Amino acid sequence: MKKNVLIAIIFVLAFVGCDLFDNKTTLTIKNESSYEITHVLWNNVSFTSSNTENSIKPGTSVTMDVEAGSGYVRFKIVNNLINARSSQIIAVEKRNHADFVFIDNTLIVEEGNLNNHGTLFDLAGILENSGVSFRSFSPPSIFVENQSNERLIAFKDNLSPSTLLSGIPANVSNHGLRHDPVLFASSGTFILVLITESQYITNRNDLEVLNDHVFAKLPVSYSTSGNNSIFRISPSLGGAGRINIVNPTNFFVVFRKDGPSGDILGFARPYDYGNFINLQVPGDYEIYPQIRFYNPFIEVITTIYPTFNSGYLNGRPYFWPLSLGTNNLTHTINLNDLAHLAIHLTTGGAHLRIINNSNTAVNILNGTANLTNMAGLQNVAPGTISETFFLAFPFNPDFTYPSLLDFPNLSIGSGSNMIKLGPNLVELDNVYSIEVTGGNAANLQLGTITHEGRINVEDFLQFF
Repeated sequence: MKKNVLIAIIFVLAFVGCDLFDNKTTLTIKNESSYEITHVLWNNVSFTSSNTENSIKPGTSVTMDVEAGSGYVRFKIVNNLINARSSQIIAVEKRNHADFVFIDNTLIVEEGNLNNHGTLFDLAGILENSGVSFRSFSPPSIFVENQSNERLIAFKDNLSPSTLLSGIPANVSNHGLRHDPVLFASSGTFILVLITESQYITNRNDLEVLNDHVFAKLPVSYSTSGNNSIFRISPSLGGAGRINIVNPTNFFVVFRKDGPSGDILGFARPYDYGNFINLQVPGDYEIYPQIRFYNPFIEVITTIYPTFNSGYLNGRPYFWPLSLGTNNLTHTINLNDLAHLAIHLTTGGAHLRIINNSNTAVNILNGTANLTNMAGLQNVAPGTISETFFLAFPFNPDFTYPSLLDFPNLSIGSGSNMIKLGPNLVELDNVYSIEVTGGNAANLQLGTITHEGRINVEDFLQFF
């Protein structure tokens, strides 16, 4: 009898134990990919291989008790910079077990950037020794063309783990740098800081020691519209030669190689006494300075070219000729030189004000293009004097502006009644006005264009 009771108890315990196990709700995440994944979450449940390692290494798995539900598996890839999630939703039913397996071809998506998607292999990229992805990102922050023989690692504005973008293979074209939605939240100019992969591997835990030894620092424009051109990294950069820049002026100056449209080599901020450009040696260089400023009339960054003011090169873009070699590795450029040159600050056009003494609102066209005044308005209300409308001058072939220009296609009016102004020869950086009269849109009359005077350019241009 006692034996039978004991067998019954054992049977009941075995049955209860089996029932308790079968009634669990569990999820197993297996990593059969080539990459170690970390910070793995499903519905706020953390999947860790141990108390000390927040990761799931290749060839291992982690099983956790979970609440029934559905959601994405969220994770990071070791040494990669993106937060990612699975493309598919993983569902776990109550009192059931589910498996999710990572392989190299698992489809994943970058968190916060749904346009960046692909396989785990695609987004992990080629990490190699540096632990930085050298894949071409799409969509990118900017495209680069690396004409150097160095594998480079790019940062935004300064050397910091938080500003690291991605790697750039040597001799590559149309390479997309990683787009970080925080770093690239708005349009503007930033400094692309480049170091070599070997520099990064040696100093990844103390990047600041490289501040005076970077491969290059280059000013680059970025637009949130995605309309970004390809930035070329010159093969002349990153050598043992060094140009030290002294800038006691209020100008933001960009340096180009061998011509006003040549490769960008570096820059100097206003009152910057410690910038430098590293160049290949031996080498002969002509260094062309450009002065950049924000032009509110056309709402873009504008460039002007200092010119020689005497001799055979009078009126041509200014440059410093120099040679760098093993016996003369350094050269100093002092931008105080520019103070003695013919630097023509300009708004890049003329300015027209409308005095509307009619009884209807009017606007101004250049051909078929509706012009906008400095207040951001296209229409001029009756009985008001407008802010100026900007008449943009095109560049001459030598990158200067013409001093006079005719605008034969200007017209002012209302609706379909647009009245031609006729030939209008206006002078660069000068302000003009014209009066509009009439009882209604059908009988508008234009006065003659009146010259008001020359604009004070420095009151409007904003240097960096």
